[in-house]
Amino acid sequence: MKIIKFAVQEDGYLLDSSAYPAYVESVKAQLPLHIFEFMSAEWHYSPRDQRCLHDAKLQRMVVDEHDDGEAFSCGLTLDLLGAYGNPLELRYIGVTSYALQKRKTVWPAGQATHGDLLIDEMLLLEEGVFHHEIIFEDATLEVTFSDFSFIFV
Repeated sequence: MKIIKFAVQEDGYLLDSSAYPAYVESVKAQLPLHIFEFMSAEWHYSPRDQRCLHDAKLQRMVVDEHDDGEAFSCGLTLDLLGAYGNPLELRYIGVTSYALQKRKTVWPAGQATHGDLLIDEMLLLEEGVFHHEIIFEDATLEVTFSDFSFIFV
């Protein structure tokens, strides 16, 4: 996390996204409208909204490669189960890198999950190149890509 403050503490987590809206506003002119709308949406960090990613659980991650006629490209899709039991989909297009680091599940004992989604941060790296970091309780996913869609069902 570059803008959002995230730290594990003895009694839980420190999450501070208060500086993120100013960052999004500072790069607004360089963002496609649909990515700006995702990054700036009031619901994005509002746990009372069904579209909020907080507490969502990863159900499936699909990496696909396809021939677009002139070259091969990579895509990545995350199917999440939202905190209210609703499906959410994050679809990344033109993926140039991704990394998933899974940590051992400490609680609940005897299980091995990614855990609840705690926080996410999407950044503009350079014109047309974006980076999304998603922190789950027991995993971290980072994706660098050129286009993105969010589907709320």
